[in-house]
Amino acid sequence: LAELAGWQDGKDCICSLLGPAIPGRWISDSSMPINEEAAPRQWVCEGVQFGRFTDRARKVMLIAENYARKINHEYVGCEHILYGLLIEPGGVAGHVLESFAPRRAYQNVLGGLLQVGPSLVTGLKSSLTPRAKTALKGAQDWAVKLGHGCVGTEHILLGLLDCENVGTVAVIKVGAGLEQMRERVLGLLGLHSTAPEISTSPISPL
Repeated sequence: LAELAGWQDGKDCICSLLGPAIPGRWISDSSMPINEEAAPRQWVCEGVQFGRFTDRARKVMLIAENYARKINHEYVGCEHILYGLLIEPGGVAGHVLESFAPRRAYQNVLGGLLQVGPSLVTGLKSSLTPRAKTALKGAQDWAVKLGHGCVGTEHILLGLLDCENVGTVAVIKVGAGLEQMRERVLGLLGLHSTAPEISTSPISPL
């Protein structure tokens, strides 16, 4: 991952709770400052504190919403969130995803998995799908488990990888292994994985 070496910076800290970064360890998105005014107020999900999402993580959610609107979906699911992680520049998750396959490969797979809705969407009537809510709660749990004070793109990716959803189907279809990707994220943060196996059987977006 020499092309990602620019993320290593021993002068910064991964999170205020972890102290100085270890040389060779990546800097977590959760070390980025939070702009409270940038919080996506439209997101409401019991058990998830969106106010603790980093600006990059919030931008991922806004990109996901815009993508859902673009293809006339009245909901935001894990597949849309995966797209947001890919598009958001500079996020840890985006770099990890592209270390397994180019962005275009994921986009092509998502294009094949998703159908454009029948009519133009002016509002997200269904908001977040149950699986998207589970993934985001999982992201928050990962942040707490890792001792990070806020939720970054890496935690969102870890949350997606931990539950069955269209996003994980897309990851598998580009030839990436879920466990390998999880280990890549945690390895770059100087940690190791402890997560359940995930089925690869067909599933619905919900």
